[in-house]
Amino acid sequence: MLTVMPTIDVEGVHGNDPFNQMVLGNIGEKENWGIYKLAKIFAKYDVSATFFVDIYEHSMWGKDPIRDACKKLVDLGQDVQLHTHPGWREDPRDPLWLQNIRKNHSYMGSSKDFMTKLSLDEQVNVLEHGMEMLHDWIGCYPIAHRSGGYSINSDTITALSRVGIPIDSSMHHGHANSLETWTKNEIVERNGIIELPVTIGCYTGTIGYGNYKWEFYKRLMKTDLNVFDYDEFQNYVASALDGNVKLLNIFMHSYSLMRFKNDFSSFWPNYGNAYKLERTLEWLSGREDIQILD
Repeated sequence: MLTVMPTIDVEGVHGNDPFNQMVLGNIGEKENWGIYKLAKIFAKYDVSATFFVDIYEHSMWGKDPIRDACKKLVDLGQDVQLHTHPGWREDPRDPLWLQNIRKNHSYMGSSKDFMTKLSLDEQVNVLEHGMEMLHDWIGCYPIAHRSGGYSINSDTITALSRVGIPIDSSMHHGHANSLETWTKNEIVERNGIIELPVTIGCYTGTIGYGNYKWEFYKRLMKTDLNVFDYDEFQNYVASALDGNVKLLNIFMHSYSLMRFKNDFSSFWPNYGNAYKLERTLEWLSGREDIQILD
């Protein structure tokens, strides 16, 4: 049995109206194309996905919009857990007013943009703050964590253990920010923490004629809605089942159903990704050897 876990990193720090555009997906269309659109698609297939929310953006956009988003996701039957971006660096693609907000109002400051740049005590404090915010907003403490940018080290594991978060989903095999990597695509428990890693796969493109097939490329990458195509994903599921892989993490962001210019000056719907997500969920839901869980 293969367990598929859809996860969404919820964050929005670019654009003319970052939270409304990149999180809520308010981009001038009749419907939003952010987290509520995702939740609507998941609900259509009776799926609860895990939304890892960067609550620390309250220092930039205020607590009310982030609290309301968390509460509404729960009301829509979705799972809300903790995403840690302690700070955000300035980005030259952003207008000066936004660069100044990121520099001067990031929760821990723009120089401390990854958990691995914090001391152990600082990581504990960041986690405790996020836990209290979510408890105040949705009535329960998070049990799972994903670090922004897959940034994790041994202090992060110790901090998670100290604050009582038993599940982590930050480790990305082969990524430079994952300084602690226990596993490649396997669930591992160590030091009281269960690691559900970001899934990576070797995607193979083939062309065929009759009974003959030829491989014309291979690439190693995470199972991200923005990266794989439908056929690649089907091939990866088949190889996961053959290889006795237990967990497959479908990785998304709050803005995965949108396209945008490189400078984030305009956004528009990504109809292809919306169709791909629906088609993928429909295919997965019809299989007896696969379960979809948050």
